[in-house]
Amino acid sequence: MGTVIRAEISKDNEYYIDKHRYYELKHYCMQYDTWKQLLNSINLYPSTSQEERVSGSREIYPILKTLEARMYYIYRIGMLERVAVKADPVIGPCVLRGVITDTSYDALRTQMDIPCCKDVYYTIYRKFFWLLDKARH
Repeated sequence: MGTVIRAEISKDNEYYIDKHRYYELKHYCMQYDTWKQLLNSINLYPSTSQEERVSGSREIYPILKTLEARMYYIYRIGMLERVAVKADPVIGPCVLRGVITDTSYDALRTQMDIPCCKDVYYTIYRKFFWLLDKARH
């Protein structure tokens, strides 16, 4: 059984955020892999018929809609990756992977060879959510 981080920490902690905000951000992060799959599944160039290509009657709207969908996912994926690196360039990506997959420090340590102790990891974990809270406001 993995370590379960408390959703609520002391208000005196420098990385304090409200318990419900933490859960909101955690569930936001857990969509990361889905966003990546959806981004990869979006066809940038929707198929068009030969008639539409010749006549030029095809509207640009479907292409803009596709670009808008891609930007939606690119923005969210990028924000999580940037915040993770800002939290810590070495440990941050490990924290992000742990949050996305809901994996404990102990399991991540064996999978990713995390170069720090559990206390340092969870400090960076809290910092990640604190920074994400600021980025999402």
